[in-house]
Amino acid sequence: MTTLRPLTDVIPPIKPSSTGMPGATAINQLISWSMNLGLLACVFTAVFSGGAIALGTTSRHPIWVERGKLGVLCSVIGALIIGSAVTIVNKGFGLA
Repeated sequence: MTTLRPLTDVIPPIKPSSTGMPGATAINQLISWSMNLGLLACVFTAVFSGGAIALGTTSRHPIWVERGKLGVLCSVIGALIIGSAVTIVNKGFGLA
């Protein structure tokens, strides 16, 4: 009769590393660029949304004010997610 070994004895734990991986620096640079572009998009959204709030207030168009407020809120949430994306993914990987 054979005894079953736990799966952790058969498969060693995975520790991610980019050493020896071809193109690892290029991938890191692409991720950095995409995060930078995402943050720039959030900044532009916040600026244009602030303009919509100002324009809607002065011209008495409440729909522009509401959309401007929503745009500012979405740009802040987007910046928070982009800024903490690496931490979120690494924390999630550490849970496994």
